Amino acid sequence: MECDALVTLYEETNGPAWWRSTDWLATNTPCTWTGVICASGHVTRINLSFNRLSGSIPAALGNLAGLERLDLSSNQLSGTIPAALGNLAGLESLDLGSNQLSGRSRRNWTTWPSWCAYH
Repeated sequence: MECDALVTLYEETNGPAWWRSTDWLATNTPCTWTGVICASGHVTRINLSFNRLSGSIPAALGNLAGLERLDLSSNQLSGTIPAALGNLAGLESLDLGSNQLSGRSRRNWTTWPSWCAYH
C-alpha cells in the first residue's frame, strides 16, 4: 500500500518533470527512492521540497500510516489539502508552504496543528 501511495504521488504531481526523481518507479521498494526515508521497512519521511511537483496532493498519502514528516514545500502544488492527511496520526511535521494551495483541511483535526507550516 505504501508503494501504491507513492506511485500515485509521482503520477499525480507530474513526476517525470521533477528535478530529483532518482529511482522513482525503478523498483517496488520506495525506501530507495530519492526523498523517501524509511525505518523498519516503512515510509516515515518524505522530503520533496524544491522539486517542481505540480498538480494536486493525492489523498493516497493518507495511507502512509507510519509517516512522521512530510515536506512538499516550495513546489507548484495547487488545489486543496486532502482531508485524508488528517488520518496520519503519527505525523509530527507537515510543510506545504510556498505552493498555490487553497483552503485548509480540518475534517480529521480538531484544530489546525501548530507544527504545520502552511503559507
